[in-house]
Amino acid sequence: MSKLKAFLFLMLIAAMAMAGEPGSTIETEPVSFSLNEIDELYHSSGIEGVLLISSLDGDVEYQHNADKVTWTNIPASTFKIPNTLMALEEEVIKDQFEIIKWDGVNRAYVPWN
Repeated sequence: MSKLKAFLFLMLIAAMAMAGEPGSTIETEPVSFSLNEIDELYHSSGIEGVLLISSLDGDVEYQHNADKVTWTNIPASTFKIPNTLMALEEEVIKDQFEIIKWDGVNRAYVPWN
C-alpha cells in the first residue's frame, strides 16, 4: 500500500472514530492560537473551514478555527475524492464514466439508500 493510501485510510478511520452521532458535541477546553501557516493558507485561499490534527500523545497539534471543533459532523463528501482516486488507482473502477448501480439494500441510515 502506498504511503498516500495508508495516510488516507488512517484519516478515514480517525474521522469515523471521532465523528460520533451527527450533531453531537464534544466537550473541549477553550482554544486560543495565533495566526499560523495553516491559517494563512485558509485565509489566502478564501476558504472557510475547520481543521484539527493532533498527535496521539497530544504533544503536536495543527489547527484552524479549532473553536468550532466542538460540534461533530460526519465527513460526508470529504472522502469522495480520495476514495475515488484510490478506486481508480487500484482499478476497482475502469474510469470516471463507470456507473456503479445501487445494490438495492436498504440501510439503517436512510440517506445512504
